[in-house]
Amino acid sequence: MMKYFLSDLHFYDEGLMKYCDRPFSSVEEMHCKIIDNFRNKVGGNGEIYILGDITGKNSMNLTKINYMQVLDQMGISNSNTPFHLILGNNDKLPAEDYMDMGFVSVKGIDNIQIGEFKAMLTHDPCMVQQVNTLALCGHVHTLFDYVYNVQRNTLAINVGIEVRDYTPVSEDEIIALIKNTNYNAQ
Repeated sequence: MMKYFLSDLHFYDEGLMKYCDRPFSSVEEMHCKIIDNFRNKVGGNGEIYILGDITGKNSMNLTKINYMQVLDQMGISNSNTPFHLILGNNDKLPAEDYMDMGFVSVKGIDNIQIGEFKAMLTHDPCMVQQVNTLALCGHVHTLFDYVYNVQRNTLAINVGIEVRDYTPVSEDEIIALIKNTNYNAQ
């Protein structure tokens, strides 16, 4: 099953939409674009990793129903698309609430295999501290696409939707990006 990665959806976050200069006239338009791109790319079959910030700072006013309105459209209740959540700084609900919504796992950080590479999944790239580390992250919006530190042999790949045309990144695309750097899997 193909893995897909995305971060910083910021559903319902009109403030961030303006702050990050997202090219949408309304949150509804933004939701439609993100959800359509997601469905077109994933096609109802794949393992989904959201690396934080489903919503934004205004999430205190949102209910599970608000979350489910967008997550259902993405296919969270489809058994062919297991969803995993790596908590971001704006994901403030208890882990049990996210599990109730349909996430099969909710963690602060995770480690998975992506092809031949071991990868850390984290929201914040500042968590990439150890040498010889490959990490997928978000949080930084448009700050970088990826950062490779030669001396430390660390590669942080931003899967935030703003640098990925509001579309998830596939495992194959991640592997191709890794192979285009000098990252050396240890």
